Amino acid sequence: QQQSIDDAMILYDCSFRHLMDHANLTVLYNYQLAKNMESCPEQVNKQSTTQKLVFLAGPHKTASTSMQNVAFTVSHSVPEAKWKWIDPPATQEITPDLYNTRKSTTGLFVAMRGSLHNPVFNRTTTSEEMLNLYREEIQNVQKEGLNMIFGSENIDILASDYLDSDRIMDQFLSVLPKQEDNQEVSIVVSYRSPRVAQLQSLWREDLNTNWLGISFVEWILYYPHIIQ
Repeated sequence: QQQSIDDAMILYDCSFRHLMDHANLTVLYNYQLAKNMESCPEQVNKQSTTQKLVFLAGPHKTASTSMQNVAFTVSHSVPEAKWKWIDPPATQEITPDLYNTRKSTTGLFVAMRGSLHNPVFNRTTTSEEMLNLYREEIQNVQKEGLNMIFGSENIDILASDYLDSDRIMDQFLSVLPKQEDNQEVSIVVSYRSPRVAQLQSLWREDLNTNWLGISFVEWILYYPHIIQ
């Protein structure tokens, strides 16, 4: 982990490398900066040959939608960034309202949860069909040499006491590529600070849909399992 942090910091320094020779700037000498600059070609080459897959895991009410928006927009609008949002074309028929949106991965986890009659589905499907579509899409994008990103807060089904979480985890991991020397898989989990802010956000959302007039304390008392 320490080496990964060091590499990331060196690569950050390398992004300013062109300033070192700017005619109108004088850079005060710094031993560590100079040492980092010497290793820039090696670091940049190492970075460019590593294929990345990033999964945005949420959870809910942690600016997850904003993160998905940025990732979705960059992957679609900035081709030189070489990132692709994982959204299997075949899912357009199965989940047409989700296809080609930042929430496209929702259908995968709804299927894995077993809610196969959920209105997100336009036709009958199975969790295995959805898993295979994502597995094949990731393999295809790997061959293109692009970095991959996708995500869904609905991965929180892994924390359910009513589902076979181990089985679902194994299924999800089977979709991801096996980590090799030139591949890097990251799961990004966010949180709000202080943590009570996340509960307050959930309460406000509930107010807008179901519980007009109920106080935060009353809401907590109504859902004691949230505190547990």
